Amino acid sequence: MSGMTARFFKQDEDSNDSAVALRQFTAGDARKYAEQGASQFLAEYGNLLSSYNLHGEFGLWATLQTYLQTMGLGNVVNQAVEDGDVSAYISGIFLSQVNAFVTLFERGALERLQVVETLPELAAEELSRLLKYARVKASTASVAPQPAAPNVTPTEQCEKDFHDLGSSAFKTKYMANQNGRKTYEQTLAEGKIS
Repeated sequence: MSGMTARFFKQDEDSNDSAVALRQFTAGDARKYAEQGASQFLAEYGNLLSSYNLHGEFGLWATLQTYLQTMGLGNVVNQAVEDGDVSAYISGIFLSQVNAFVTLFERGALERLQVVETLPELAAEELSRLLKYARVKASTASVAPQPAAPNVTPTEQCEKDFHDLGSSAFKTKYMANQNGRKTYEQTLAEGKIS
């Protein structure tokens, strides 16, 4: 696993087209945090992943790496780097790996890597949980609010979102990073929401 992200981010550094080189994150920080996200993926779905050939030129890690290099890590990771939000960055890496696995699994691209005929019970449970997690994350991403119009202040947008968004979406937008949290606290202080 560690080789996967290290090679992935090494390639990014060389191409100068990298989310890891932005602002507050050094390349070393990004690799370290990416490893934490990758470790979380392995810890959460270890039984499932053990049902696949993980290593080698055509193993699961190389396949996921190729997919992520081709499709990118996603907006969550890029936004986390911009915001300097380590927690969101680690979660974004985890989510990127989940999405890559689910997409490739649903397309049948991982069948060649499966080393067991049928998934053991624990692996099947983890697959079910992984698919459910990916669907939930995809549905919350599809209802993510658009950026505020230029003539709307951040606190006005926060007030509008407080009333328009569901609790989960509001928390994701305003509680998951420092900038959103500051806007939320300012909106509270102005008495626009309670």
